[in-house]
Amino acid sequence: MRGRAEIYGGYTYARLANPSDAFPNGFHTIARGIFVPSGETNATFYDVNQIMHTFWAGAKYDVWTNLSVAASFTYQLQNDFLPAPAICTGSGINISSPKCAGSESAISLLIDYKPFTRADLYGGVMVSNVYGGLANGYFKPQNIDPTVGLRIRF
Repeated sequence: MRGRAEIYGGYTYARLANPSDAFPNGFHTIARGIFVPSGETNATFYDVNQIMHTFWAGAKYDVWTNLSVAASFTYQLQNDFLPAPAICTGSGINISSPKCAGSESAISLLIDYKPFTRADLYGGVMVSNVYGGLANGYFKPQNIDPTVGLRIRF
């Protein structure tokens, strides 16, 4: 098949809040034998709810039956969820708290070549940028992630 195009998109709304139980005595995890001891959970991190909006869109185009190209764009936006009277200071990677309002954007490109029925050669790159509270803790606000690979299916 030649010239086939696909378009994707989506949106996620996430509200993060404190747990209804502070687990003062710790708790067992889903894995048998693993226990989180008391005092290791933070039940007050979200005294003000964090709201995260995520939008994404992508497209894939089959140039030939064995060659396709794809691109995507993702954008995340979070509110300022610092409890009063705290305020955000600084900017970019030097912002005062991860609880400050911020955003992240990413764009990616991919080329996928199928020389044989069960083999894929692919290469791509993603460029992402972080701003405000989402940049807190990063060494630099922009990241470039190239990738190449070979996938063999059995």
